[in-house]
Amino acid sequence: MNSKPNFVIIMPDQHRADVLGCAGTPVKTPNIDRLASEGVRFTKAFTQAPLCVPARAAFLVGRYVHETRTYTNKHFIHESNPELIKNSFLNILKEHGYINIDIGKMHLVRHYGYDALTKAGDKELKIIDHVKNHYPKMYELGFSECQEVCGKMEGTYVGSSYTEALEKHNLLDIYHEWAMKYPIILAEPIPLPKEFFIDSFVGDLAVKWIDNYVNSPESENPFCLFVGIPGPHDPFDCIKEYSTLYNPEDIKLDEEALKDPKRPFPRYVSNSRTISRSKFLTNDYIKKSKAAYYANVTLIDEKVGEIRKALERNGLLDNTWIIYTSDHGEQLGDHKLFMKFVFYRSSVEVPLIIRPPNGMKGKIIENDVELIDIPATLLDVLEINLPSENRGKSLMPFIINDHSDQDYEHKDLIISQVSNYTMGVTNEWKFVVDSSTGKLLELYDRKNDFYENNNLRNTPEGKKIGNELYQKYLEKLIPKVKIKEGLGL
Repeated sequence: MNSKPNFVIIMPDQHRADVLGCAGTPVKTPNIDRLASEGVRFTKAFTQAPLCVPARAAFLVGRYVHETRTYTNKHFIHESNPELIKNSFLNILKEHGYINIDIGKMHLVRHYGYDALTKAGDKELKIIDHVKNHYPKMYELGFSECQEVCGKMEGTYVGSSYTEALEKHNLLDIYHEWAMKYPIILAEPIPLPKEFFIDSFVGDLAVKWIDNYVNSPESENPFCLFVGIPGPHDPFDCIKEYSTLYNPEDIKLDEEALKDPKRPFPRYVSNSRTISRSKFLTNDYIKKSKAAYYANVTLIDEKVGEIRKALERNGLLDNTWIIYTSDHGEQLGDHKLFMKFVFYRSSVEVPLIIRPPNGMKGKIIENDVELIDIPATLLDVLEINLPSENRGKSLMPFIINDHSDQDYEHKDLIISQVSNYTMGVTNEWKFVVDSSTGKLLELYDRKNDFYENNNLRNTPEGKKIGNELYQKYLEKLIPKVKIKEGLGL
């Protein structure tokens, strides 16, 4: 057995930061809460992009979106900036003897399916590509072994072990029929047995890999197991036995959180309002959506518990770091919006819990940190120097010391980007600019406007502050590039 520590990174898709029992939301997450009680929970962890592909590419290589040039879900790092791949944290781990395992949704390489069907005018859902066709690119990113499963919607036209299992048990047609019926947001519970719900399936793959590892020749090598759970991403479709855990009538809504954004809207907010059908949203619909979303989080929590138990029964827990986070958040009705790709806290803040081997006395850190700080932390654990261009910064000072926001400044600026837009966050301000022009679009006082209901961009003082922030932090950093492609949701 190896002496170096193992790493398990659990990254569900679109899990917002506050939907955890330990964060104060009435959702059942006992297993994730236990990780938090034995580790460090960061309450202000920001994604590098409120959109899947840009966030995940940035996480992999420790660079901001304008450097990876993966501005939307239509841009992939193999095409946009392949030179960065050699310094992915997975490739660095591999150089130091690690095996890196991909299980679940990664969304790091381009698959072919939906676009090909659309161009052909074919609206029928069918498998016309397979994840295995793209494993060579995953190996280039640093993975040693791949058991990739696509997201809920992409999986309807890209084959994987999941679609093969559905087909073997005569369930693939049910999956396709459901997908045609519910393209986004709220859905009826998908009529599949629990073991064939996509999040259960991925969790079970991870457990099986851990059980097999200890008796395999690979056990001589330390591992980084990257588990990409596809939920709780919309459509909110968790199986019936979990959906009944939460009664929508019992869910309380925060009226301040639900307020419409003030006009004029930035373009990305207008697009989000159209997709979310904001004009027609009712409180009852939002409550039902929250109940369904909570159900999916609870199911994911159960799988987190099973992964932990697999580590424990195989004698691995005391030598394994467990990290729970997400690629981005979910509006879930806040500001009368759903999904992501806006810069409100519900979209750009993600859960982040780090449990070290053997655990520790749990603590909560309120400093601003970034998703790209996680790989930097793993390398710091191993005393491996980061590449000089890497934008991540180790979180170990929070884990091994008593640092807090009173005596330690982790970073003076947090950055998140998507398409033509860049968000900057300082201790006092959140500001968003049009990256192609530098024009101020949003400015919020973080200390006095928690719900981000008061956009100061059109006030004389707000314009002055916003322009000063842009000139100080972003003007020389962010290239003025105009992105023409859509987001590629």
